[in-house]
Amino acid sequence: EFMDAAGNPAPSVTRTVYVLDLTPPVISLLGEVTMTHEGGTPFIDPGATWTDNLDGNGTVLGSGEVDYMTPGIYLLRYDHQDLGGNQAATQTRPVIVQDTTAPVISLNGESSIQLLAGTPYLDSGASWTDAVDGDGMLSSDGVVDPMKPGVYNLSFDYTDQAGNEAEQVIRTVEITNQDPHAIYLSKSEVEENLPAGTLVGQVS
Repeated sequence: EFMDAAGNPAPSVTRTVYVLDLTPPVISLLGEVTMTHEGGTPFIDPGATWTDNLDGNGTVLGSGEVDYMTPGIYLLRYDHQDLGGNQAATQTRPVIVQDTTAPVISLNGESSIQLLAGTPYLDSGASWTDAVDGDGMLSSDGVVDPMKPGVYNLSFDYTDQAGNEAEQVIRTVEITNQDPHAIYLSKSEVEENLPAGTLVGQVS
């Protein structure tokens, strides 16, 4: 407002000032832009930070799913909008879930077994565990002949779905044959004056 020396006021003039926020925030990823993760262990998103000229700063987690039990490539998306409605440029992070860990085989029962010949043998098998595939049972393709003395090696192998081979496990089964410990004659008496070649008894 203004009034001249004669006391005449000037017409009022007003100015409207609009304070606008037109600057979008900026998102910066924490950690590697592309992450490689070993399957079978939970995935933790390192997240991202955002900064804004008016709102300050903060953190944001990625949207999207990472199935750590299924190898593959997953994409996390990071977005943020400031209080003025400005949308930050979207940032993305590829996460590669891979399975490079070999399964482990464990024998059920002893690794070395000794049996007398003639004793039936039934192998108790083995089990396998894998970080991604889970677990299961194994049997050997080997055969043990309990009537034939010798050393038999039963091998157990397993390869997971990603192609990782477990370290082979072997069970040794030894079939032994002991010397006979007694001799038996079917008859304890023999008649006199029998012709030569007459069967007088059987030895076992």
